[in-house]
Amino acid sequence: MTRPEKPAPEMDLGELPEILGYLLRIAARASDRQVLPVLSANGFTRAEITTLMIIAYNPNRSLQEITTAVGVEMPATQRLVNALRKKGYVTQSRPDYDKRITQYQITPSGLEQAERMNDLCNEKDRKLIYGLSETEKKELFRLLRHVGSYTE
Repeated sequence: MTRPEKPAPEMDLGELPEILGYLLRIAARASDRQVLPVLSANGFTRAEITTLMIIAYNPNRSLQEITTAVGVEMPATQRLVNALRKKGYVTQSRPDYDKRITQYQITPSGLEQAERMNDLCNEKDRKLIYGLSETEKKELFRLLRHVGSYTE
């Protein structure tokens, strides 16, 4: 027998609603609740689809360049690229000018998947910003890019 759920009591969040990291985590969790089930149902993790899309937009880039764009450590990027290669979504090659370099390209099926997942995920994420005007959406994304570009 299950117990009926009690409504959560009102919580005093103190200063949390004014702390950027807290608000970003809340927003990320809201996005995850929308997007992760779609990705999972299609055999992807968020990191895999991010990596696939970066390779789609930036063919013939090195692992280091992809690592920088994805924002994870090199070993994690290598695992992601290997997983995408095993699925047939990414290939690798070595340029004639320097055989020490490995470059990555998206396959036609990888491009198809990247475009499909992009459309599905954007549809889900749009629910989070429903009700914002176009000006507010542009400003939200501009501010997030600004915060994300901060380096010490």
